Amino acid sequence: VVGTTITIDPPLMFVAAGASTAVREVTFQSALAGIENLKLQGNFSTSIVRLIRFMHTRNSWAKGIESYGLGDTGGSGNSNHIQTNDAYGVEIRDNYFHGHNSTNAGGMNYSVSIINWNSHHKVENNVGQFGRHAWIISGGAGGSAILYNYSRDYFEQGSAHLSVDCSVNHGATTFMVLWEGNDCQQMMGDYTHGSGAYNTLFRNYA
Repeated sequence: VVGTTITIDPPLMFVAAGASTAVREVTFQSALAGIENLKLQGNFSTSIVRLIRFMHTRNSWAKGIESYGLGDTGGSGNSNHIQTNDAYGVEIRDNYFHGHNSTNAGGMNYSVSIINWNSHHKVENNVGQFGRHAWIISGGAGGSAILYNYSRDYFEQGSAHLSVDCSVNHGATTFMVLWEGNDCQQMMGDYTHGSGAYNTLFRNYA
């Protein structure tokens, strides 16, 4: 802040016409924290619902992780191998997510879930197998990139067909996210929890 001038870095990606000029400072609880080269095995029970969670953190990462045996939340949702929640600049790369319970009901068995306030993440070169959704954005994520990931054998409870493993938009205000070079069963955006805009799908296979 210099005088009455506020410099925002990185700059805002989009400002709507007539938008408020109010500014809110965000304080992160952690930064530059990473987890690498581990095998994590859950027990398929309600006691293991998120194997890795990045919450209120910035510039953190997960690399070289194999996670297996994601828990069943008993229908309460939010069962993820990795979840980012109110985070900035998280990198998730070179990981393998697999193993699931028998139901794959709503909210269960997501490989990587980006939810609530998030921006500038990179999800790259990961492999996912067995679950409900592989890569899903359930809100925000502006300026993020989902790059060169591979996913197979995802399905939904009570359905005879394969599920949408690459979920481009599932939550409110998903915008300006790049999806490039991913190999998916299906790619789709929906409005279950809100709409999104200005996302880019480039050279994906589905």
